[in-house]
Amino acid sequence: MKDPKLAAMVVNTFANAYLEQHLMVHKNPQSYNFFKEQSQILKRKLEQAEKTRRVFKKRYNVTSLEEEQKLLLRQVLLLDNLT
Repeated sequence: MKDPKLAAMVVNTFANAYLEQHLMVHKNPQSYNFFKEQSQILKRKLEQAEKTRRVFKKRYNVTSLEEEQKLLLRQVLLLDNLT
């Protein structure tokens, strides 16, 4: 083959077909179920962590650090202007 694009296409097609066949032969039927269960467990943990964070922020009146920084800078500027 003298056309490098055609040669690359043929090699890539062959490699992809080989990988697909390899995965078909060696795949574990339980893998899907395992990863599905793990994703559900992690989703529940994430939801619980987000809920805990919201409760904490509400209980201790915590806002974002950017907001806190802006408010503090405004207060400093106001105090500087008063003196």
